[in-house]
Amino acid sequence: MKNSFILLMAGSGTRTGLKENKTLHLVNAHPVFYYSLKKAIEVGFDEYILVHSQKIEEKNKILNILKTYNLLDTVKLVEGGSTRGESVKNAIKNTSSDVAFIHDAARPLVTKGDLINLINASSEYRCGTLYHNVADTLKQVDNEVTTIDRNKIYAVSTPQFFHKSIYQDILNNNIEVTDEIAIFEKHLKVAFIKEEFINLKITTIDDLNLVKTIMENKSEKFIGHSLDYHPFSESGSLILGGVMFNDYPQLHGHSDADVVYHVVTEAIMGASGLGDLGTLFPDTDPLYKGISSGLLLKEVMKIIKSKDIHVHNIDLTVYLLKPNLKDYKKQMEENIMNLTNCKNVNVKAATLNKKGLIALNEGIGAECVVYLKKNFF
Repeated sequence: MKNSFILLMAGSGTRTGLKENKTLHLVNAHPVFYYSLKKAIEVGFDEYILVHSQKIEEKNKILNILKTYNLLDTVKLVEGGSTRGESVKNAIKNTSSDVAFIHDAARPLVTKGDLINLINASSEYRCGTLYHNVADTLKQVDNEVTTIDRNKIYAVSTPQFFHKSIYQDILNNNIEVTDEIAIFEKHLKVAFIKEEFINLKITTIDDLNLVKTIMENKSEKFIGHSLDYHPFSESGSLILGGVMFNDYPQLHGHSDADVVYHVVTEAIMGASGLGDLGTLFPDTDPLYKGISSGLLLKEVMKIIKSKDIHVHNIDLTVYLLKPNLKDYKKQMEENIMNLTNCKNVNVKAATLNKKGLIALNEGIGAECVVYLKKNFF
């Protein structure tokens, strides 16, 4: 059977108070919707459909995000409707699968285990849903107060799956429901699959902050450090953090000897267990002769991205007498941000009170500390 993963993200999400669609909001450097999509791709579906809003600017933003993750050829975009029900119908009309798994993009905490359990259940049931138990005591308050047996109460979430044989029932339904299971629960046996982990939906800003906290606590953290020094050569132009200083000679090295990029690259390598610069880029290899150090940093970023590690913070100090970096530190920070996708970069300069090695003014040193995170979700 062919399975389709449908991601609903056409809602406005105004209750969060954000100025953007909540599913596009960045959490740990990734948009909210990406977490569910990534796990679905890792599990392996035959088709991926993303249902977006009717706002052209949102569609364009989604296209740019998918391009960043190299997913333009993987994901099919479908325009949603003015209601959830209309969005679901538009997705169903555009799927060629035997089973549709419909998921709210605002639930980024769904696990791969949950997806696998639903796929397994779909071989026996025609429809099914994730659920979790209710912990609070429930009271029905009308003319009288009645305590409800919470052991018989299931709080359902998503994904929910539906077989092709009942697609038409969804398309013919004209009553707005909060989930499509409501269409079938009276006459079909529903598979209820208990969530592996709290599958929280982001509805308010408090929900968003809670999701951020959960992801933060579940993420792995790594710290890396690097210290480097290069003497001046007798030719070329000095390059520091991607900024060229034509009035100063280039530093000596196998590459372009950008000591700032070197310590950033090596600190990231150290934090992620990749060794040092010589491990990946040996100075005996002519391939790296005179190469831009920014390209070396790009290569390392590709490696850690494949491991779902991202750079959260970079703090570095350049040790030198000249040139004065006062007017260049901002540009160096921006260059590093662009290469690492890290929003927290700080560049400092120090003369070490014009003592020691720096006082000789024969070269430039740099030192860097980085903080990396690996997402659990």
